[in-house]
Amino acid sequence: MNTAVNAPRRRQRMAFALAIILSGVGGTWWWYVEHAQWREVTDNAYVKGNLVRIAGKVPGQVVKLAFEEGDRVEAGSTVAVLAPGDAERSVEEAKHVLGFAVHEVLTRRAAVAAAEAQLELRRTTQTLADQEYQRRQALVSKQTVSQEEVDAARTRASETRAELRIAERNLAKAKVQAGDGPLAAHPMINVAAAQLRDAIRTLNKHTIISPISGVVAQRYAQMGQVIEAGSPIYTIVEADNVWVEANFKENQLNNLRPGQAVTATADLYGDEHVFSGHIANIGVGTGAEFSVLPPQNATGNWIKIVQRVPIRIDLEPTALHEFPLPVGASLTVTVDTHQRERPRYQPTENRGQISSNAVFEDLDRGADAMINEVIAQYSSWTGATTAQFGR
Repeated sequence: MNTAVNAPRRRQRMAFALAIILSGVGGTWWWYVEHAQWREVTDNAYVKGNLVRIAGKVPGQVVKLAFEEGDRVEAGSTVAVLAPGDAERSVEEAKHVLGFAVHEVLTRRAAVAAAEAQLELRRTTQTLADQEYQRRQALVSKQTVSQEEVDAARTRASETRAELRIAERNLAKAKVQAGDGPLAAHPMINVAAAQLRDAIRTLNKHTIISPISGVVAQRYAQMGQVIEAGSPIYTIVEADNVWVEANFKENQLNNLRPGQAVTATADLYGDEHVFSGHIANIGVGTGAEFSVLPPQNATGNWIKIVQRVPIRIDLEPTALHEFPLPVGASLTVTVDTHQRERPRYQPTENRGQISSNAVFEDLDRGADAMINEVIAQYSSWTGATTAQFGR
């Protein structure tokens, strides 16, 4: 009797177990055939960004540090200043050299006027000497003058012609030395102006500006520290310009293509937010190949290791404003590989300028104005007219 009662229960249990098994098999089949084959996942993914290391261009003592770690920096802001004492003295010396060049050129131009007057005098003298010789030559036949006087007049005419030629050469030489263009275009002044421009550029290098907008990640220098040229002062992380570098195993790359949709979760936020993006490009070399010590696989002790290839993923920028990611943050990346039409290693279009808000230092700032001022100052005593000096 107990056997007859337990038989339906056993059948129910078996049916229930069979249903669970079939559900598991069906779920497994759906996951691996219908879902997993269209997904590639890796947790070897990290946030990357432009890390700009700002360094001094000249040696000097740090007299100003305008920002601390974590501060926001705008492109073009002065971040540090080095003591400019020696550079300022070099600028003053170069100004005097330029002033001396202006005086020299003005002196040469004054010499041109003197040479022109001397040439005019020699022409007059030579004309009178020729006329005197011709008159005495005409009186020889009448025996009014002696042959000695005629010879003396001829000699004097020859001497004045030679003196005239010398005066012509001296005038040409004076014009070449003085130049005939604007004062600021004279080669001697150009050389001195170039020296002053170099001194101003060196002085301007003592003021260090940020080329990008971002956040100070590290500060290396201290107030009063004497640094060498090239010594780092700050590292700045560029704002709003981060991406993800996901390192997939080489046996995961078969179905990955540029442009495929990507979802990512960051360890920082967990499941609070799922980031979306797309594959920008697939690396053309493994990480090991570009390491400091690349593997030497031709040796006799070779061991096969599955390599990883870096893939750049661009995230949607709107989410990064609400959920910012620090450089180096870890993520888990999932790629939807349904779209497989594009070639795997098709080169992407040129992205253009790496940083859209980069500001580059104008080391020549103030140079043209100072050069014009010096030329005008040292030429004012002659009333000379100077053209504007500019490149």
